[in-house]
Amino acid sequence: MEPPVETPAKKTPIVLNPPDTNRLAAEANEATPAKAGAATQPVRTAAVKIAEPAQPKQASATTGTAGAATLVPVKPYIQIGVFGVQENATRMIRKLQSEGLPSLTKTINRQDGTTLVRVLAGPFEQIEAQNRAFTKIRAFGIKDAIAVKG
Repeated sequence: MEPPVETPAKKTPIVLNPPDTNRLAAEANEATPAKAGAATQPVRTAAVKIAEPAQPKQASATTGTAGAATLVPVKPYIQIGVFGVQENATRMIRKLQSEGLPSLTKTINRQDGTTLVRVLAGPFEQIEAQNRAFTKIRAFGIKDAIAVKG
């Protein structure tokens, strides 16, 4: 005699957007004539929690004097470029300042020991000011500047 074969347990399918089963059942009953003595079985659905889409980052947290997190507004910047030679970054900062644009650098220390210098124009108080700065930056030949939040 052979050992009994296990049958896998039935799994309930997960429906991401479950239909209104009561409405569908009513429509089905109206569309097809019911057979005498036939029982209808309800449609089984499983509730699924769907995560809300990620919201754009509006503020960053920093530690205040009491150790509690405080929100700091995120301001718009324009990334001018990332330079491997400090002198090139300094030259770009001078050019931005000569055009009356606020600017700063951020140093990036890479794992391989090299240092990069990120040049940013800003911060700007409003998006409109950032847009005006973009016009100036493109006018003096920097075509690959991008808007960033800092």
